[in-house]
Amino acid sequence: MYAYLYDALLTMATAIDYVTDRGKWLCPRNLSAEGPMGKDALYSQRCGQKFKKAMKKLKTPVQGLLGEISFLHGHSNDNLNMEITSVENLMNTSSHLWPIGSWNSVAKEKLNLIQTPFTRNLDSYKINRTLRIVTILEAPFMMKQETETGPQYMGYCMDLITKIAETLNVNYELYEVPDNKYGSQNEDGTWNGLVGEVYYGRAHLAVAGMIITSARGSVVDFTKPFMNYGVSILIRKPRQTTNTFAFLRPLRISVWGCIAASILFTGIILCILDRISPFSRYIEKQSRPDRVKFNLLNSVWFTFSGLMQQGADDTPRSVSGRLMGAFWWFCSLIVVATYTANLAAFLTVSRMDTSINSLDDLAIQSNVVYGTIENSSLMSWFERRSYQNELYSRMWSFMSTVEPSAWVATPEDGYERVMKEDYAFLWDAPILEYVKQQECEMMTVGKPFNLKGYGIATPRGARYREDISVLLLKMQEQGLLEELRTKWFEKKSSCLPDAARGQLTDVQLETVAGVFYVLVIGVAVAFISLALEKMYSSYREYQKSMAARGMQMQEYQVSKRTSVSTTASSQHCDDMVTNTHSWPNHRSNSTF
Repeated sequence: MYAYLYDALLTMATAIDYVTDRGKWLCPRNLSAEGPMGKDALYSQRCGQKFKKAMKKLKTPVQGLLGEISFLHGHSNDNLNMEITSVENLMNTSSHLWPIGSWNSVAKEKLNLIQTPFTRNLDSYKINRTLRIVTILEAPFMMKQETETGPQYMGYCMDLITKIAETLNVNYELYEVPDNKYGSQNEDGTWNGLVGEVYYGRAHLAVAGMIITSARGSVVDFTKPFMNYGVSILIRKPRQTTNTFAFLRPLRISVWGCIAASILFTGIILCILDRISPFSRYIEKQSRPDRVKFNLLNSVWFTFSGLMQQGADDTPRSVSGRLMGAFWWFCSLIVVATYTANLAAFLTVSRMDTSINSLDDLAIQSNVVYGTIENSSLMSWFERRSYQNELYSRMWSFMSTVEPSAWVATPEDGYERVMKEDYAFLWDAPILEYVKQQECEMMTVGKPFNLKGYGIATPRGARYREDISVLLLKMQEQGLLEELRTKWFEKKSSCLPDAARGQLTDVQLETVAGVFYVLVIGVAVAFISLALEKMYSSYREYQKSMAARGMQMQEYQVSKRTSVSTTASSQHCDDMVTNTHSWPNHRSNSTF
């Protein structure tokens, strides 16, 4: 524009010199507004025509900035040929010009555009462009490995950068963000992290697992999301405890109590039916004493044997007793089948119970501290949501007041705190899924929340943002983004299958050890019973011996009393006989 004005003024000056040299210069005079056909207007028109004729009579073309200037074939420059260029200014640090067409005054089609203005594509650069790309280390998006030739970067974002550079035909220079932050606004209004590097012109692109937010979008532009995500909860797996009496777990204690009570209750009912029924063993016992009596002990033993699916020695004889026994066997069948089915599941499926299974469970408890990265977008999200939702209000109040602090500086600090403390780390679900595959002692719980997307940050107004967005959409349609996600986020884990999801496991000895303990207890109870039986038997033998000895003593005393009385009687008889023999002599003596 300025060159064109310069050439116009140069042409006018050359024409004025030409007229002045030939003495044909018309002295200018003041013009008055007398209308378009006034004298002054006619004078001005004649002067302009003479001046134009003077410019045409220039034999030597004027050499201007845009080339030779001549008016031999018309009222415009015969040699005017302009190149139309477009200017790109990147972050006020560098500019670049590239042609988009031309304009020729004598051509049939004066304007010839080879490219629509303001639609510059990176792949049409005619110079070697090198883009400065800033990133941040966070597995599996970006990882660094030290080699003999220097640091080597790898990860999801590294493959994405390589694909973008190959497709758009540009070179790149990769560096790490100095403050190791994604980007947030400081108290003084400045921006840090990845966003600050792009905003202040130190980088052309920021490629990392960076979340697209409205605050960041106010200072930089984002491409279309290359991955959608949510926030998940990372906790330490609960310690597995061995339950020796695991065979009791299929049924609750209340069910076991009802089974024991039903055994006793059914035994009592059978005993009552046997006592009342006229065709029972009780009536038969009265008529035939040699028959076994179906008493309460035998009734309870019958019900217990039926539950254990074993046969009893004595069974009910009456029809009513047998009907009761049949219904008891049916109930026993259902109980045993239910127990067997649940026992197989409990012994072969290892379960990991935890008190935290969702975001609501995390919010209503206070034993486990939970938090996220300080000054992160997730922290700001919780603060904003605390004014809109009661659940998030309770969580924000807890995280902002709990001691020790719930915030961590980096994701690695969060992982370490989860392993060492009762701490739940809130962070991006894809990253936590990758971490738990590497750290077998960690697990994620609950459904992801706060669904958002990851994007690539560019300077405001950067022309290549749309090109990268279109490339990302094409990669998504072709399944390349899904392949990258599978490659880096779904690697084969070295951890065993998660027991919390009900994976089948072998039955361990510790799980069924309680059965053998019960057997040992049974042996001990049996020997104790044997000792009691021996004591009772000895006591009964002692009672019998004492009773027999008492009988002997009584017989002895009776026999002794009998012998004494017999001796006294015989002595008395002897005395009488003696007196009888001596009485006649006495009488004769007295007579004579």
